[in-house]
Amino acid sequence: MKCDVMEGSIMHRSDSVFRTVSKALLRPLLKPVRNMDNAKKRKITGLLWPKYSVAIDSINRNAEMVATLQRLEADGVESFTNKLELYSAINKKLGDVCVSYLEFGVWKGVTLGAWATINTNPNSRFYGFDSFEGLPEDWVHGFGVTRKEIFDLKGIAPT
Repeated sequence: MKCDVMEGSIMHRSDSVFRTVSKALLRPLLKPVRNMDNAKKRKITGLLWPKYSVAIDSINRNAEMVATLQRLEADGVESFTNKLELYSAINKKLGDVCVSYLEFGVWKGVTLGAWATINTNPNSRFYGFDSFEGLPEDWVHGFGVTRKEIFDLKGIAPT
């Protein structure tokens, strides 16, 4: 075996010698693979390198998100038992400033009413928009299907 360069304790061999030795070592291992049909080769390759999976990717992202949330909560992130507490905390953080609040799809007006009660600034304005006739069609989303009738108040605005 011929050495081209010797640096300290590291020897660099010429490429042709390395290729020859590599082939000699790998040839017995690769011979059975060369004689396999393509279907078997694909099956073995699939075991070594699995295809992309949306489900696995989603699980990995969920794990990352949970780790991030746990890290943030450890840093003192405030948590709330319901959305009304959250709205109060936001209003308090803003200092009860004048807001123009627009809500599209108010349904029964719970959130709009909560904000109108929480924010006591006399210059604040609250607007709610809705047909009160439900959704125009069934809503297909990540958690199933919401039927279009579910939000239907027969055109009567809540009081």
